[in-house]
Amino acid sequence: MAATSALSIFLLLVVLAMSTKGSSATGSSWCVCKSELPAAALQRTLDYACGHGGDCAPLLPGGQCHTDTDTVATRCSYAANSYYHNAKAKGNGHGGATCDFGGTATLTSTDPSSGTCRYPATTAPASSPAGA
Repeated sequence: MAATSALSIFLLLVVLAMSTKGSSATGSSWCVCKSELPAAALQRTLDYACGHGGDCAPLLPGGQCHTDTDTVATRCSYAANSYYHNAKAKGNGHGGATCDFGGTATLTSTDPSSGTCRYPATTAPASSPAGA
């Protein structure tokens, strides 16, 4: 009987883990590059994001997002996401930031993080109580 209960709990946890993989908390968003675009366009976005406020240190050798198999699209996504969230946090001088980069990037609600490479996310602010 105890083995059956333990197995049931284990299966429930496996199903729960599988159902949340690749999803995100409600309201979270990430800025990712469009991998189907030419590498040169993605490289320009990567260069811009890294040169204008994105934290690209994790993409350097030894960084948590540097691997032998990363691509310009994955590097572009990390850089664009970092730039986007940094600009959004600062207000970017005009009330916020966009995730477009000349049409090379888009917002997604699916967390692109993989392995040790964790992408920061924006979560929609909770609504404040009336009168607050």
